[in-house]
Amino acid sequence: MATSGVISHIFIRFVLIAKKIMYFCGKIIQKQKAMKPNVTANSHNTLSSGTLIHGNVFAEEDIRVDAQVDGNIECKGKVVVGPGGIVNGHIKCKSAELMGSVTGNLFVDGHLTLKNEVTYSGDITARALEVEPGAVFNGACKMVTDENTQIG
Repeated sequence: MATSGVISHIFIRFVLIAKKIMYFCGKIIQKQKAMKPNVTANSHNTLSSGTLIHGNVFAEEDIRVDAQVDGNIECKGKVVVGPGGIVNGHIKCKSAELMGSVTGNLFVDGHLTLKNEVTYSGDITARALEVEPGAVFNGACKMVTDENTQIG
């Protein structure tokens, strides 16, 4: 009888240890999933200074352009044209922030910001527009307020 009590005590301790191991293994797996490099949350593309692209650019995620792009840009996220960025083509995106030089029409489904250092030539179709003092904007602007109207 005494041995069966010892065996059941050892078995209970074994089960408790096994549960702790499974708990910690689960936590490790959750951390590994959160750290996967192919997770697209908050990811973006970058076209760096010194790069020249002749052709259209398509991006599923946000994109920052510090390069020169001679072609259209279509992005399902946000387009940022940095202070040294040059775009000669149309841009169609969810939102945009322009600081460099852009020549072409803009189709922005959300918010567009023309920062103070931008030089922009072209027509704008957007839901919201912010123009900082010092921004150079030559063109026409059409504001779309109907949520059901598709832009671009």
